Amino acid sequence: MANRGIRKRNIVPGSPWLSGFVESFNSRFRDECLNSEQLYTLSGAYVTISDWICLYNVERPHGDVGYLTPNEAAARPRAFGPCA
Repeated sequence: MANRGIRKRNIVPGSPWLSGFVESFNSRFRDECLNSEQLYTLSGAYVTISDWICLYNVERPHGDVGYLTPNEAAARPRAFGPCA
């Protein structure tokens, strides 16, 4: 890669303008899960976080797919091409 002028660059932690998707998810995860729950044990944290992941990935509407749940969006037919 060096012979093509490609260099590795590290993303500075806490730089939302460099890693916007990750920072957005981290913020949402903290606001919706971690700040609203009391996590006393590791097993309790595992259950709480697993439940939130299920809610986030299955039941919660997402703006990127027209405020449908991911399951509803996956069931819709997809249009391909520039005129779709």
